[in-house]
Amino acid sequence: MKAVEVFKRKSLLSFRLNLIFVLVSALFALSFFSSAALKADYSSSNSSDSKLDLNFSSSSFRPNLISKEDSPQETTSWYIVKLGGVPAGFAREESKRVMTPHGPIIRSFSELRLSVKRLGVRVELVSSSETEEKESGELLRSSLVMKLSNLETITRAEIGEKEIMVRSSAGGQEYTQKISFNDGLLGPEGINHLTLNFLKKPGDEIEYATYLPEVNQVIRGKRKLESWETLILPGFTSPFKTLRVVETVESLGIKRTLWFEDRGRLIQSEETSPLGELKIYLASKEEALAAASAELLTDIPFESTLVRSNVRLPSARLIERIKLRLKFRQAEVAMPAFSSFYQRVLSMDKDSLTIEIEKPPSPAQKSKISRSEKDKKEIEECLQANTYLNIDDPLIRKMATELTQNISDDLEKALRLRDWVSQNLFFDAGIVFAPATEVISQRRGTCVSFAILLATLARAAGLPARLVMGYAYLNGVWGGHAWTEIYVTDAWLPFDAALPSPDVADAARLALVASSLNQGLGEVIGTGLRFFSKIDIEILAYQLQGQMFPAPPVLSEVKGNYYFNPGLGLEVKVPDSLVLAEMNKAWPDNTVLVMKNEKEEVRLLQQTWRPVKDMENYLRQLAGPDFSRSRLEIFNFQGQKAYRMINKNQAVAFFLRGTDLWQVAVRSSEARPLLEKALRAIHFKIKISPLN
Repeated sequence: MKAVEVFKRKSLLSFRLNLIFVLVSALFALSFFSSAALKADYSSSNSSDSKLDLNFSSSSFRPNLISKEDSPQETTSWYIVKLGGVPAGFAREESKRVMTPHGPIIRSFSELRLSVKRLGVRVELVSSSETEEKESGELLRSSLVMKLSNLETITRAEIGEKEIMVRSSAGGQEYTQKISFNDGLLGPEGINHLTLNFLKKPGDEIEYATYLPEVNQVIRGKRKLESWETLILPGFTSPFKTLRVVETVESLGIKRTLWFEDRGRLIQSEETSPLGELKIYLASKEEALAAASAELLTDIPFESTLVRSNVRLPSARLIERIKLRLKFRQAEVAMPAFSSFYQRVLSMDKDSLTIEIEKPPSPAQKSKISRSEKDKKEIEECLQANTYLNIDDPLIRKMATELTQNISDDLEKALRLRDWVSQNLFFDAGIVFAPATEVISQRRGTCVSFAILLATLARAAGLPARLVMGYAYLNGVWGGHAWTEIYVTDAWLPFDAALPSPDVADAARLALVASSLNQGLGEVIGTGLRFFSKIDIEILAYQLQGQMFPAPPVLSEVKGNYYFNPGLGLEVKVPDSLVLAEMNKAWPDNTVLVMKNEKEEVRLLQQTWRPVKDMENYLRQLAGPDFSRSRLEIFNFQGQKAYRMINKNQAVAFFLRGTDLWQVAVRSSEARPLLEKALRAIHFKIKISPLN
């Protein structure tokens, strides 16, 4: 018999809306599981430190936790979402009590639309989710459809007695997995009603377990009543009397503050995120929809996720060894397991950690490493197809075969695949997270897309591969980054298609988590939420082409008309006709210094080498459209091959030092003479051997 909707009730903003903009998806069909029931062990309810621990047990049943009387028919609730103080979108929620052949259930629906700019590019995220739970609060099924790129990702989860059956798909291909659990699982309405029923005074606390399809994990959370508080929101004439509740989920590093009105509706939520404060608050439908309009779009403050470096590294993609000190901005940072084949912890205390990363040696230098059964199982798992790494896609299979069919050496195969991805994908800040099926078709994305496609091609070519997330150094900053590890020569070796090195990836990176993605994005997302924007990174020493350098005491200094950058080993004499106007910009602005007067300007930029097919075309792209028709001249600069293009009022020159592609851009009515003068003013104190 078709389910009959009995009534519509005022919604309680579900747990997932605060996570959904960084997570992924789930959706599943109807079916009910066995008669697990809710057990509430509640002790010392009158004490200020009382705590409720919730578990399901077939021998203890608490019926009708969510009663019909508590759920009058009311309208849908709308919310404005702000990220870093910027209007970012809206959320909509509603819940219904539905009669089914098996009895009444609570069905909750939520929708989220975020529309922001990242590096000037519009980014849109759309999701819709649905949960079903018994009136006792038991979670029956949970679903989420997420669109983080052009392709929807769908996951369907049905909760059994001790096992969750999850089906996920993207682009039509479906994958199935099972997740075991011990705790009874509550739905969002059950969690929120427990909040109202058991948090009566400051200090009261509850614990709960639930399944989150966004991370594809069973999580345990806590809610603790802090106080009763009067809250005033824009657009409302009357204040709200609310419960101020602190919610924590340790496994995800989440701590948020929630404000509920006495009837249970969420009024406001605040928490810190890697991109600044995430705030969700009640609003009218018109105000909520306007928050996602194109007219309000501004860049999200991604700078908070970047860590300025104390050293400007020369040829970062050639760094062989680096020693870092990580300083914790917050005392509650949950540290991941840092140690790996090429990364080890040297020391650690409550405020900081010292770690050393070494570029893996060549196969000829490395002895065999014995593998446990656990390692072998992990390697086998990293050959499987999943929602994001779909090795069964015909185009991926075809490309992997064509690129590696005449190569017998696994390391050479991995490098060939890395180079193809690096050469054929284009950076697009508008894509959040796309499966490989979409990436190989659209050929664009951020570093995550590069890493996902490389891992998928490697698996399709028979090489175990996994996604790594952490920090990487680039032109003055440490930023959140993703790359690929491929199992070759009996070890997991790093390969980076977005920041490529001449061979395996350099040491100027910090790995936080490696994941097969077979279980979804939970491990990756959880690490990011716990870690990003919560540390500072200090370079203590680094090794380049066999020479060890201690970190210099200053980033740069100016003495008279000389600019010194000890990390780069760079010395520039400012021409008499110019003054030093800017210096030490950092990614995404690659400018090291600017010298100018009212009519002339010289700009020195530290660009990056890439394994490009057409160097001339690459240089023209960097130079800009003004040089699209200019003749490319080859000349000698300090004993090395260099390139220049000259127009009437502009000139640009490029020269390569290791993996640094230096660019000197000149604006002047006498462009050629000024370019020559600028080149004569540049000197390097660190010798770097040229690339082969």
